[in-house]
Amino acid sequence: MGTSIEEFCRIYDVTIKKTKYVVCPRCKGNGSHTNPSIDGNGLSDEYLADIDFMEDYMAGNYDVTCHRCNGLRVVKEVDWHHVNKETRKLYDEYLEEAANYEAECAAERRWGA
Repeated sequence: MGTSIEEFCRIYDVTIKKTKYVVCPRCKGNGSHTNPSIDGNGLSDEYLADIDFMEDYMAGNYDVTCHRCNGLRVVKEVDWHHVNKETRKLYDEYLEEAANYEAECAAERRWGA
């Protein structure tokens, strides 16, 4: 489950007309980030002690195109001043559900699932 405005609108059959572009919070406007399979759960002491790995890591050799903005460096954000309260409440519930799902997936990964 993602958390894009477009996905929310499609799932709940909602139309949001007022949006604005903001710097992507995932890549902070760089268009790329470290591959989550490399440091998604942090780096182990073994990796931190490996000088060659850390040089490559810091040089961005493990970077991938941003999964959130697809390298565009910006994402659409709703201008909530122009959205009714019911839609805002529904969106907040949608985000909470997505966060719970991601937490559950992370827990399963920690247990080897």
